[in-house]
Amino acid sequence: MKFFVPVTTFIKRHITALHTVPIFMIGVFLIFFRLTRPDLIQDDAHYALRAVDYFDYLFSQNQTTPVQWFGYEPWWSKLSFHDHPPLVFATLHLFFMTFGVSPFVAKLPFALAGAATLAALYHLVRLLYDGKTASVALLLLSINAYFIWAARVGYLEIFVIFFSTLSFVFLQKSTAQERLLLAAATSAGLAMLSKYTALFIVPVFVITLFAHRSRYHVRTLFSSLVILIAILSPVIIYNQRMYHTRGHFDVQIASFLQQSSSDWPILTRSASFTPLTNIASIATHLIDAFSAPVFLLFLVSLGFIIWDSRTRDGVTRHAHLLTTVISLILLFAVVGPASRYLSLFAVPACVTIAYAVTSYFRTVFNIVHRRKRILVSITTFMAVFFVLYQLFYTFHTNHSYRPWGIPGRDYAHIRIDNLGFYELDVFLTQLLHNTKALPQKMVEQYQHIPWLHERSERLLADQSRALFPTLLLYDRNINWFGRVWVFDRRTLTDGYVSFSFDDWQQKLALEPQYRTGYDFSSAYLFMPGKKNESLARTNSHYSFLTEEIQSYFIRHEHAPLRIITNPAGEECFYVYYIDDFRKLPF
Repeated sequence: MKFFVPVTTFIKRHITALHTVPIFMIGVFLIFFRLTRPDLIQDDAHYALRAVDYFDYLFSQNQTTPVQWFGYEPWWSKLSFHDHPPLVFATLHLFFMTFGVSPFVAKLPFALAGAATLAALYHLVRLLYDGKTASVALLLLSINAYFIWAARVGYLEIFVIFFSTLSFVFLQKSTAQERLLLAAATSAGLAMLSKYTALFIVPVFVITLFAHRSRYHVRTLFSSLVILIAILSPVIIYNQRMYHTRGHFDVQIASFLQQSSSDWPILTRSASFTPLTNIASIATHLIDAFSAPVFLLFLVSLGFIIWDSRTRDGVTRHAHLLTTVISLILLFAVVGPASRYLSLFAVPACVTIAYAVTSYFRTVFNIVHRRKRILVSITTFMAVFFVLYQLFYTFHTNHSYRPWGIPGRDYAHIRIDNLGFYELDVFLTQLLHNTKALPQKMVEQYQHIPWLHERSERLLADQSRALFPTLLLYDRNINWFGRVWVFDRRTLTDGYVSFSFDDWQQKLALEPQYRTGYDFSSAYLFMPGKKNESLARTNSHYSFLTEEIQSYFIRHEHAPLRIITNPAGEECFYVYYIDDFRKLPF
C-alpha cells in the first residue's frame, strides 16, 4: 500500500491539471494559426535582418552602427547590438542557421516563447493562488488579443514576458527550495538580456527576498547576484567600450540619459518625463489592445485585489501581483509608453482578472438562496459571452485577412496588415532559386570584412548555381521595413543587385560606368499595387520617380509580368521585366 501513496500524490498534483490541456491548446492554436499573415513591416523586419548573420547593420545613414563608424567590426561589437541587448538576435540567428531563412522562421522563436509563457503562467498562478485561479488565468491569457499579438509579431517583448514569468516561478519556489533562487536569477538575467524593460522585475525580486529574508543564506544571495552580473556582462562590456570610443551608450540607455549623438540623427526621442500624461497613454493603449471590456474588468479586478489586501494576510497574498503592476506602471510612466512595450501588462492583467473572477464565482456558487439558479445562469451566460467576444476580438486583430467591424470595438488598432511582402518574398525566393549574384556586386563598402568577402567568394565558386545578371529595382515609397527584409537582406547575404529607383538613378549619375561597364542590362521592377499605393503616398519623402516609370510603361503598353496579391486577394505589387534598364526614364 505504501507504493500507492506517491502514485496517488502524483495523480492529485498533475493528472488533475489535465483539464487545462484544451485551454493550453487554444492558446497555442491562436499563436500559430496563420503565423505569417502579419507581414514583417515593423521593427521585427530589421531585427530579423540583423539576426540572419548576427551582423549589426541597417542599410541606413540615419541610424548607424559600429561597422559604419570604424569600417570594421570591433571585437566588442559582437557582444550586443547598438539598440538592444543580444539574446533575441542570437536566438533568431540560431533558428535561421537550423531551419533556413524565411518569414515563418523569423516568427517561430517568438511564437514558441509565447506558448512556453502559457505553461509558465499556469505554474506561477498555482504557486501564488490555486489551481482554479490558474486555469482561469490560462484561459484569459490564451484568448487575450494583446498577448497573442505579442507572440506573433516578432518584437522582443514576448521574450521578456516569458523569462520574467519563468523567473517569478522559480522565485516563488525558492521560498521553499532556496537553491532555486539561482534559477530565478538566471531567468531574470535572460529577461534583461532580451530587453531593458525587463527591469520591472527588480522590485518584485527585492520585495519577495526581503519578505522571506530568513529563508535565504547570504551565500545563495551572493551567488545569484554573480550569476545575474555574469549573464549581463556582454551588455556591460559593450556599453563600456561604446562610451569609451563614441562618448555615449547604446540607443536605449542614451535615450534614457538624454545623451545626444550624431550617430543616430533619426532617433531624436528621449525619455518622456511626463508621468501623468504617460499613465493616461498607458490606459489608452491598453483599452485598444486588450479591448474595452477586458480593460474595464482589469481595473475593477485591480480595485478588488487592493480591497482584498486590507489585512496583513491579504497584503502577503497579493504582494507579488501588486508589485508587478505598480512596477510596470512606474516604469512606463518614466520612459514613456508605446504599444509594443505595454504587452508586458498582459500576464499580470490576466492574473488580476482571474483572481477576482474566481473569487466572484466562488461567492455566487456558495450562495444559499431561492434565486441562486437565476444568478448562476446569468453569471455563466456573461462568462461565455465574454469568452466568445474575446475570441472574436483576438481573431480579427491577429488572424483575419480582412477584419470585420470597427477598429477599437471589433479589433485592435495594433493589428498589423498584410501588404503582400510575404508573397513578394516567396516570389523572389523562387526567382533567385539556385542562382548567384555577379561577382562585383557584393555590398561594396564592406568587401574588406573577412567573413563577408569569404562568403562572396564561396558563392561565386559554387558551379551548381547560375549567374543572375539582372537588376532588382523597387519603389522607394513602399514600406521601408518590408523592403529591408525582402530586398536589402538579399543584397547583404547573397550580393544581389537591388536598388530603389532613386538610388539607382543617383548611382548612374555618379558612376556612369554602370550603364555599360558591367555584365547586366535587364531589370525586374517592383511597383506598388493598389493596396500599397495609398500607403506609399503618405511617405514624407515621397518620390515622384515611380510615377514617371508608371507613365513609361503605360505609354509603351508594357504589362506587368506578375501581379502579386495578398491572401485577401488585394493587389499589392506589380512586377515588370525590361530587357534594357537604359530605356527607363532615369
